[in-house]
Amino acid sequence: QWSLHPGGRVAEWSEDEIYLSLPRPGADGWLSVDLLSGDVEVEVIDRGWIAYLNDLHKGRHAGVVWTWFIDLFAIACLVFCVTGSYAVNSSFSDVWVMIGFGLVGLGLEYCRVPLGPFVIGFVLSPIAEEQLRASLMMSDGNLAEILTRPYALLFLALALITVIWPYIAARLGARARAKQAEEPS
Repeated sequence: QWSLHPGGRVAEWSEDEIYLSLPRPGADGWLSVDLLSGDVEVEVIDRGWIAYLNDLHKGRHAGVVWTWFIDLFAIACLVFCVTGSYAVNSSFSDVWVMIGFGLVGLGLEYCRVPLGPFVIGFVLSPIAEEQLRASLMMSDGNLAEILTRPYALLFLALALITVIWPYIAARLGARARAKQAEEPS
């Protein structure tokens, strides 16, 4: 009647209730049985198709077949990456460069460096370098002339604030927590 699939999950028992969690991709659900009255309560919360795709992407509550598919797909991606990097110049050094950048990516992921700003910086840095070189050529290599422009100073100040702000916020937060701990409750 409710189309529930417990799938070998273990229920939680108490003196007056049985509770069974029923997670699935893109949704959460639970079943509760009141042992005293015999009432059965079921709730399924659908979180939408984005949550469904996210759960499938991460393999959450997706089942064994989907887990195998994800693993085989990862192996296929690895084979294509190695084959493609070798095929460009028929050189194993390109494969080692690819492996090196993969390890750098794993290190950045381990250190929780956000990927978006890193990729934007990696893509935009050649353009910024080219524009800086052109500006220095127009000013005969005088960096002070570039920094006297109001827009250049504004963006330089914004960049410095963006870099320094996390440290300032951490110190202010630590100071506020220390002050709160000193005050008697």
